[in-house]
Amino acid sequence: MSLRTDYDLSTALSTAYQAGVDYIGTLASPGAAYATLSSELADAASLGKESFTVTIVVTHAPDTLKLQNKYWDAFQAGIISALAAEGIYSYEVTLALNTADTNETKVDFTFSF
Repeated sequence: MSLRTDYDLSTALSTAYQAGVDYIGTLASPGAAYATLSSELADAASLGKESFTVTIVVTHAPDTLKLQNKYWDAFQAGIISALAAEGIYSYEVTLALNTADTNETKVDFTFSF
């Protein structure tokens, strides 16, 4: 034990990061957003779009994510890490929490290739 481990927020942030990674997943182990992203990216490419937005529901801790604090930052970092593993880099995508619908929390993926 240390004083740092007593400050348990780091565990919550690690959980948020991993949830972001899992939200995307990989082709071998797709997350909740993978199929939609794959389909939307293919559709945009077939139409020659270089800038477009994909909006996907997120079910992991929506009320905590809505606070848009360090938990949201860690979740985003996990998403960016998973996308980078799939060859999409941070300068090609911007993330925003979409809370326009009070019943569902969503993430807007704004791509710019």
